[in-house]
Amino acid sequence: MESLVNNQLMRLLKDLTSAHPETVRKSSDELAKEFNDSASTLQLCAVLGNAEKQSELRKCAGNLLKTRLADSESWPKDIQRQTQTELLGALKSLRLDDDETLQTLILRNLSVMMQHEEVSEWNESVLNHVETLSKSKDNQQQTLSAIIFRLLAKMAPKMLQNYLQRAQRIFMHIVQQAEAQGQLFSTATEQLLHGWTLIVPLYLKRAAGKQQTELAATLPHIMKLTHAAAYHKSEVGLATSPASCRGISVLCKLNQQMPEMVTQHLQLVLDELCTLASDIKLSDTLRVKAIVGIKSCVRSMRRHIIRLKLMDKLLMTLCGLLALQPPKLDEHGEELFLGASSEEEESEAATPLSEAANTINYVAAHSDTNRVADRALRLMQPQLEQTESPLKRLGALLFLSLMAKGFCDLLADTHLDRFVAAVERGFQDSDDLVRRGAHFALSVMAENLQPEITRLADRVLPLFYNFFDGLSAEQRLVAGDTEVYTRMFCTLEIYCESLKPEMMQPHLAELMKRLMLLLQPNTNSPALRQMCLTTIASLAKLSKQLFAPHFDEVMCATMPLVKHAPDENQLLLRTHAIQVINALGQVNPEKFEKEASNLFASCLDTIKHVAGAQMFTYELLGVLSGYIPKEINAHFSLIMNGILTSIKEAANVEKASDTSKDDDEDDDDDSDAASTDDDDDEDDDDDAENANDDDDDESEDEDDESSTEEESGSVRDGHGDQTEASTRSTESAANYVNGHDEAVMCLKAFAINMPNTLLPYLSESTQRVFTSTDHMEELDKWSAYETLTQFILLYSKQGNVSEAKKHCIQLLPAMVYFVQTAKETVNVVSVMKSIEQLLTVLKSDALAAEGYAEMVFEMLRRTLRRKLNCQFNIGIDQEMETLQQWSQAMYAEQQVMEAAGDLIPVFGHSLTKRQFASYLQTLSKSFVKNLRQSSPSGQVTRSNFFMYTLMGRSMEALGVMAEQYYEVLCYGILDCMQDQRRRIRDFARQQIDWLLTHSTEHNNAETIIAATSCVFGDALAAGSPTPTPLEKDERDLLIAILARMIRIDNKCVAMNTLIPLFLGSLPLQQSFECYIDVMPALHVIFKARMDLLRPHLAEMLEVLLAALQAQHLPNAALRQMTIELVKCIKLDDEALYQQVSEKFEEVRAIIV
Repeated sequence: MESLVNNQLMRLLKDLTSAHPETVRKSSDELAKEFNDSASTLQLCAVLGNAEKQSELRKCAGNLLKTRLADSESWPKDIQRQTQTELLGALKSLRLDDDETLQTLILRNLSVMMQHEEVSEWNESVLNHVETLSKSKDNQQQTLSAIIFRLLAKMAPKMLQNYLQRAQRIFMHIVQQAEAQGQLFSTATEQLLHGWTLIVPLYLKRAAGKQQTELAATLPHIMKLTHAAAYHKSEVGLATSPASCRGISVLCKLNQQMPEMVTQHLQLVLDELCTLASDIKLSDTLRVKAIVGIKSCVRSMRRHIIRLKLMDKLLMTLCGLLALQPPKLDEHGEELFLGASSEEEESEAATPLSEAANTINYVAAHSDTNRVADRALRLMQPQLEQTESPLKRLGALLFLSLMAKGFCDLLADTHLDRFVAAVERGFQDSDDLVRRGAHFALSVMAENLQPEITRLADRVLPLFYNFFDGLSAEQRLVAGDTEVYTRMFCTLEIYCESLKPEMMQPHLAELMKRLMLLLQPNTNSPALRQMCLTTIASLAKLSKQLFAPHFDEVMCATMPLVKHAPDENQLLLRTHAIQVINALGQVNPEKFEKEASNLFASCLDTIKHVAGAQMFTYELLGVLSGYIPKEINAHFSLIMNGILTSIKEAANVEKASDTSKDDDEDDDDDSDAASTDDDDDEDDDDDAENANDDDDDESEDEDDESSTEEESGSVRDGHGDQTEASTRSTESAANYVNGHDEAVMCLKAFAINMPNTLLPYLSESTQRVFTSTDHMEELDKWSAYETLTQFILLYSKQGNVSEAKKHCIQLLPAMVYFVQTAKETVNVVSVMKSIEQLLTVLKSDALAAEGYAEMVFEMLRRTLRRKLNCQFNIGIDQEMETLQQWSQAMYAEQQVMEAAGDLIPVFGHSLTKRQFASYLQTLSKSFVKNLRQSSPSGQVTRSNFFMYTLMGRSMEALGVMAEQYYEVLCYGILDCMQDQRRRIRDFARQQIDWLLTHSTEHNNAETIIAATSCVFGDALAAGSPTPTPLEKDERDLLIAILARMIRIDNKCVAMNTLIPLFLGSLPLQQSFECYIDVMPALHVIFKARMDLLRPHLAEMLEVLLAALQAQHLPNAALRQMTIELVKCIKLDDEALYQQVSEKFEEVRAIIV
């Protein structure tokens, strides 16, 4: 009977191998119903372990066992033991030539049973068998043991955690046998390393001190096996096999999980990795993996690398990988040196060059910027100075540029000078390849060493002159190296736009001389002329009135290009020429107006005759509407039809593009999901390449580079390229195919310059622009928001407040979101100004929807905390303030804060006083707290001055609730009045003027005067607050402030010291209108404090008579008051009057 059952089971197993699906289905059902008992399970185990059975039958048995053994933990003990015995037999039946799937099935079922009891005699017996195989001198037995070892590590990790010492012994047995036989690379060692990659993470959870030592002892052997695998494979032409990289995968896993294990053999590891990375005879796959290993060591053990004096060798190795003749420096040069732009590209197209570039960036980003810069310069200087190898000079230049790309903090002036000097040297190199490398290095440094490189404009801009002057007549006419030209022109635009206009002005003449030469039609290619036009437009836009000396020559060169021409090159030239002319409109409006009619005629001709090309003219039409609105009005319908059609078509194109992208992403997701389902062994050891980049380095010793995390506080982090919005050098006509932003900006200009003409189209225009914003990028959205703001203001001016309110409530959330997420400061400032305009006009109506006030407040709070996407999250210190004199990016970042400062008072006027008081308290809480813990110093920081002005400007909106901030305002007045800068002292004077005007209650005025009067008196004293005397007008204004205080409450002022100072500062010398406050104050002193005035009465009388004789008193009433005061003094002391008035004969006649 038992034999019959066994035969029937074997028949069903054979049926499972049938090619007929129905037969397979019936056999599966019968096996599940009739043969699901323990006896059948034991029979399946026997079939699995029977080497005489067909391989297919054994695999069918193994597949059935996978599901049955999952419940084996609940079986009776005797059945478990029998099953274990059978499975151990199956393990022993394995042969090296068995099917790989069969090997996997046996080990998978074995592992299920082993994991039930993580420590047991049976588990010991399994590992004894593997260890016995590993000790064998037979190669096949060793290979089989390595395969079993790998499969066990993959399928029974929980069990192996309890047998790490056994696993290490097996590893050492196989390695020692391979070394003894001179076969360090074989299938056995490759499988062994694969398995060891999976074992390493287990040590992290269970390893004790002794086990960690044993693990560390395996590392020298791993590196030996890696070296052998690399060179063995290269000899037989199989160097791209993953087997050659197994050892590096183990190393990366160790670096990720337990870097302290690698530290003990760090020099050995780095020596081997540097050797493999540098050997050009090896495959790129292996060399990339070696560089990844180097990066992994830097990530985990950078401090140890420095202390062992290995960082120089590591960096020189990476530099050596750059010193080669690239296959192309023109078309894909940037990608070649900077590496792939995304993880997907990196995994597909990584090369030793690109991976070395990524590692250099990583070292620079995770080190103290100036210390690693000093090290890089020390290492590269000899390379730059040697003359034997141009490739070494090229490598040094590229190395420094990649370092510059990775720096996270400001570079010190001395190091910056040397970086730029290296580029200057490269520009003068005799070898063309090195010069082109210098061009690339300049482009990287000009963009990535911002903002500090703006200080060196006098050295950087001549490098561009050098480039332009070096172009031969043939190069200019043919322009075959377009990509190099594009990079240089783009870099020039980026650098010029990073400079403040006044810093750019001294260089405009030299730059324009060369650009105008390259703009000539007969000696330069169309591509070169297009780049010139774009750069000229950029210069004119950023320089504005400072560009005026070049207006005529540029207008003369671009006007012929504006006319329609069917040739594609001419069409592109026309596009860029229009950009230039649009910029010229801001340079010299008077001269521009003379050309406006001709320009409009050219635009009109294009609109009428060239379908699809009119969008190039829209921005220009917007500019012209400010000069010739009547001429445009005559053709307004034609223009508006084209604009609205263009916006609609653009929105449809962008919507279709977004849909296509979404479909592509869905396809990618499906593909990714499918790929993750594959059971690929390689997935187990690829994790090391994508190890976590977090670095927990502590501070270094004084002589070592200190670790620098990539924090949001970095100057270079979280701050967009300030030139993106206006740099279009690389764009072609295809980029302008919808004319979207030009059309939208034209509508904005019409709303401002031709509001009544636009009214019939206002509703449709509003709806079209609103619809299109959903699919716009940041570059266009800000202009759409500005345009919609003007539409809303136009609705309000027409009295249609309900429509204005409706559109404002619809628009405001999108604008607030844009401010918080946009990268470009110029765009953020523009949208903030638009929000300010809406609140100014609509006031509380703009914030009528629930939560809108809180939404705007949160945006303002994030701005003040420097949490916007476009802001530097740093404090503005002395060095930053210096950079703001040069860097437009730094200045623009400050403009964001100033825009918020402008918006907050307007926001306050849109709320109730109680609401605004609550919000302002939140904004100012920490600032007020800090003030109360310090004393006025007279050294007002930019951030403090910003808050002083913000608080002062917010008081009007608070009304009577402003009294709670009078103490803070007084503190600011004391601090600012002691500062040496005139503009800051002027603010203090304006602030006290406001306080004295609004402190209507006596107690408030008394407190304010008592707190601040002394600082104004001190300011009038010689040498205070500046080393040089105050200017005449400032002295007069300060005297007026003291006069007001005396008038309001003379008891709070220290009159005994103030009267001599006050009278000694008179008469006024320039601002005679201040007598309006001075004369009443003198009257108060005379009436109320004669006891203190008596010794100075002659001095006072002389002041009064001098003012009358010089006719400096601003009005008749004040003159009469002065006369009356003189009469009172005469009455009080006739002798004194006669003595003093002798010098003022003209006045004596009116004093009767």
